[in-house]
Amino acid sequence: MPIVKHQKNDIMYKFNDLNPKNDAFHQHNKEIKNLISRQAHKMYEDKEFSTEYRAVYILCCILRGIANVASLITFCIAIYIGLSFIMPLYLAIAIGVPVAVGLELTKNFLWSINAKIYLKYKRAAIGGLVALLSLHLLSGGGSAFGAWQSTNLLPRSTESTKPLLISTLDVKKAYEKELKGINSNISLITKEIKQTKSNYTKVQLSKTLSAKEESKANLIDSHQKQLDGIRQQNEKIKGSFFTEQKETEKRRKARNKNIRLSLFILAIFFEACCIICSMFISYCLYRRYIDDTVTDTDTTETAEKTSDTTTADTTTTTDTETSKGQAAPPIAKERTIIKGFQSLDGGKKIEFTKVCQYDKCKKPFLHNTITQKYCSSNCRKMANKQKARAKK
Repeated sequence: MPIVKHQKNDIMYKFNDLNPKNDAFHQHNKEIKNLISRQAHKMYEDKEFSTEYRAVYILCCILRGIANVASLITFCIAIYIGLSFIMPLYLAIAIGVPVAVGLELTKNFLWSINAKIYLKYKRAAIGGLVALLSLHLLSGGGSAFGAWQSTNLLPRSTESTKPLLISTLDVKKAYEKELKGINSNISLITKEIKQTKSNYTKVQLSKTLSAKEESKANLIDSHQKQLDGIRQQNEKIKGSFFTEQKETEKRRKARNKNIRLSLFILAIFFEACCIICSMFISYCLYRRYIDDTVTDTDTTETAEKTSDTTTADTTTTTDTETSKGQAAPPIAKERTIIKGFQSLDGGKKIEFTKVCQYDKCKKPFLHNTITQKYCSSNCRKMANKQKARAKK
């Protein structure tokens, strides 16, 4: 018997080339010989709806879960913002979360009820549809409002709201210290002028006093100019600071507006996505229900037909045996008659080899196997039942 070796993916396979199944294997390899052919076969193969769109069904379940979570969060934000004006923060959160969760569960329940009424019973429940549409409008409006107002919950900027001005304390301290020294010198010179009696000394002290007073005036003027310069610098700092703050506020408002618009669009999108995914999930589950129901019905009908056929054959056989007095069943045309039971004298065929062991039959017959005890399967079944009743 020839052995053919085939190598695929560095693995050696041995099979009998005379095996008829190998012809089918070769034919399969010829029909599906590359990746494109297998992909085409997989694409155009007839499948059930639920099997064909299983990936889409799983994706829709995931998307609906995400949409429910997003709608839950934004609706909670809307309830919190609406109730935060009239009640404390924790109480608003404690009320908003159960209401939002109950709304999402009610929507899913109404979807299942309406899908069952419309798809299975081919009727439209006006009350259920109105309730479902109202809940979606309420959920969509609340989610859109919560998404639009969610930027109010963002933390404010922690930057300083006051400009960093140049301090005049050090300048004032130095000025006061120097002015104090000049004033003390002027007071000492004035006291000496009052006490001295020499005109020459008075003249010299008067010149010194006038120089000190002039230096004092110069100090006051320089200090005033320094303060004016610091004041002008602070005004410039304030102007640039407030201008920058205005620009920052404009940028913040523009950013918040973009975030609000994006979240508003996302809230509407998730609500629409929830509706579309719920419709497809309901239809996919309905098609699966139809396929399972049809399969169960076909299996039941086949079993009933088989049972009826078996019962009819048993009844016919019993009637024949009753009418003919335990006669053997008719020989089928396809039956193979075993030959070779012949006597040694005369070369005639033996008419029977065994006698049926069933008490109500005792009919002679030609046995096919050594262990055969009954002439037919009916006698074997009746004998087994009789033995079972005897044991009880």
